[in-house]
Amino acid sequence: MKKLFVILCCLLLIITIVPKTISLDDTANNIIYVDDDNVDGPWDGSLEHPYRFIQEAIDNANDGNTIYVFNGVYNKRIVIDKSVYLIGENKNKTIVTGSKTQMRVIQIEVSNVSISNFSLIDSNPTAFAQAIYASKNDYCIKNVKISNCVIRDNGKGIYLVNVENITISGCDIYNQTSFSIWIQGLVNDICVDNCLIYNNGKDIGDGWIYPGSINIYGGDRNWCSNITISNCSFNDILGENIEISRGKNIKLASNTIWGINALYSGMYLGTVVNVEITSNNIYQNHMGIYCLGYNKFSIDSLLMIGNDIAKNDIGLSIWKNNNVNIYENNISTNSYYNIEFIESSGIIFKNNINESDYGVFLRDSDNVSILNNLISDSFIGIPVHYSKNISIVDNFINNSSIEGIFVLNSSNNNISGNLVPNNFRGISISGSNNNNIFENTIDSNEVSGIYLENSISNEIFHNLILNNCYGIELKNSSNNLIIQNNFFRNMRNAYFSDSFNLYWGENYWGRSRLLPKIIFGKILYDYEGIFGERVLPIPFINIDWNPAKEPYNLYQLG
Repeated sequence: MKKLFVILCCLLLIITIVPKTISLDDTANNIIYVDDDNVDGPWDGSLEHPYRFIQEAIDNANDGNTIYVFNGVYNKRIVIDKSVYLIGENKNKTIVTGSKTQMRVIQIEVSNVSISNFSLIDSNPTAFAQAIYASKNDYCIKNVKISNCVIRDNGKGIYLVNVENITISGCDIYNQTSFSIWIQGLVNDICVDNCLIYNNGKDIGDGWIYPGSINIYGGDRNWCSNITISNCSFNDILGENIEISRGKNIKLASNTIWGINALYSGMYLGTVVNVEITSNNIYQNHMGIYCLGYNKFSIDSLLMIGNDIAKNDIGLSIWKNNNVNIYENNISTNSYYNIEFIESSGIIFKNNINESDYGVFLRDSDNVSILNNLISDSFIGIPVHYSKNISIVDNFINNSSIEGIFVLNSSNNNISGNLVPNNFRGISISGSNNNNIFENTIDSNEVSGIYLENSISNEIFHNLILNNCYGIELKNSSNNLIIQNNFFRNMRNAYFSDSFNLYWGENYWGRSRLLPKIIFGKILYDYEGIFGERVLPIPFINIDWNPAKEPYNLYQLG
């Protein structure tokens, strides 16, 4: 009965792990058994006379054999130099140990290997030892599957060099001194799925660490490609949790990442192309996701959709990226920046962006569209610095303690269709020229609905401006166009200081008017007084010669 049960178990395991190129008939009749309880022999690998040691079974195996290992503790290093399927009876009870002395628990030297249902433990605890090592000089090892294993208390967990078509699934990887998984060199077609990865890495003092991350690193000439990390859970990892550099065609999906102490990133991507980051939950890191190119636009085609990124110092930091698409994410309660966008281009669309110092921060970026986002409870909802050709369209920007939208030293931008209520200032433009502000609803801001300072040649039209202290306020801002706006119930609809050549035309000023509308302001005249340099405010007026008799039917009015 025991023999029949074991054979049935082997057949079931073989069905799940054997590649399609090898049939069940080839493997089911070539099962080699190992049992450490068979101390006295004989040993021939049969079910009645199993080998005592796993290495002995491998040495006597042929390519395509299945080696079934009964529960026990096996304390000799294993070198796999045959294409075999190594199956343990129970992942918690079939233990292969390095006894804290071996540099490698298992070393793989050939392609077409499968390892499942083992605990691989206690290699030499230094960062240079490994539970599983796969490399063979310049030979590329292919078609390796590591599944349903416990990998704990080693230097590194899994260390692979020059590999293709590798699957690591259903593994628990924890208590490593260094990397949980390290893959480098010529690397293609890597899948890490449904793994529990925690408590890896070591602080070695003086600000230095051994990182415990998954690290996948392509070569200078041959980037890593076709990388998938999905459905994994990360917790208490010292260093970055996932780090991928010089890679293309990358998918990071449905992972949960809890940072250890907000010093590192949940995900770090350096110089990558064609990346999809979807449905991840990333909390309590320094940066939730950090994408860094080493020159402008060295990261291209980055899609982020449906992620929950919260309680980090910085939620999402994008540096030197091209064609970034950030869709329908919840990026909230990050301390400093929910989204930081530096020297990059792309689309930020339909995200929930709440509770941070800065909602969406752009600097030195061109051709960015910020569309249909909910942005609230920030110091500044959308700060735009030193950027051009930015479209800020159809967003709800609420409860900013300083500005809803703040444009600094940036030109040729469009701000339209936004609902901007309950901020200190609604839209603030400083040192910026040739921007268009139109079709926004700017409501109940504490000081100014729209504020311009040191800015020229901007056009402000078709806005609904209501319930603010100042509807529009201009300071040292000349040659601006303010036409066909609706002003309602502001304490003061418009005011200007040291601003010349303003054109006011056809605005609705809260009631029907037959006469031109006079806009009061002042000019500050500097002069030398008895007690030194003084400033004399001189009243001044502008005139809207043809004010609208009825409010405009702007689309915000329904």
